[in-house]
Amino acid sequence: MATAVTKAGGLGIIGGGFDLAPNSAQLTALDADLAKATSALSIESGRTLPVVVGFITFHSSFKHVLETVPPLLEKYRVAGVWLAFPQPGAHANVIKELKRKGEAWGLKVFVQVGTVEAATEAATHGVDVIVAQGIDAGGHQWAQGASIVSLVPEIRDMLKQNFHGHDIALIAAGGIVDGRGLAAAIALGMLSSMETWRKSD
Repeated sequence: MATAVTKAGGLGIIGGGFDLAPNSAQLTALDADLAKATSALSIESGRTLPVVVGFITFHSSFKHVLETVPPLLEKYRVAGVWLAFPQPGAHANVIKELKRKGEAWGLKVFVQVGTVEAATEAATHGVDVIVAQGIDAGGHQWAQGASIVSLVPEIRDMLKQNFHGHDIALIAAGGIVDGRGLAAAIALGMLSSMETWRKSD
């Protein structure tokens, strides 16, 4: 699916899991998935692999992220890394270190947030892309949250006021399944969208 999205002009996402400990079976599987994506997209050695790898970051093994994840990102020169469900303060050094380690090939760091406070924290630490996920996203949310109808404009206003001149993209996620949802999200102020795939009726 991820390579099909990339071939169609989007940016495919490969789930990396939540277990980031050394010798993690999930990271071993991710290595195999990235190898398959490289082959499917005919990426030559030394070229960037145009997919994003996503990780859930509230697991206790997240403390190993800078030990276990960068080698995989560098091995395949992955275009982006997506950090989801952050605990307050957990991504501070991680964002900066991932950007430093991936500077050679232009690695972009995405952080998925559910509040303006979390978005502000991510922006402060130098994130490239903020993914504003509303409670519309299948119930996947934090103790606090809001629909993208209010969340996206509030984050857009915060970025305009506090981070003017910074190159931070805003993506909306949650409840966007067709052109109507996409048009609405654009009107709310997002620059791109994370769309949900569903079977045709």
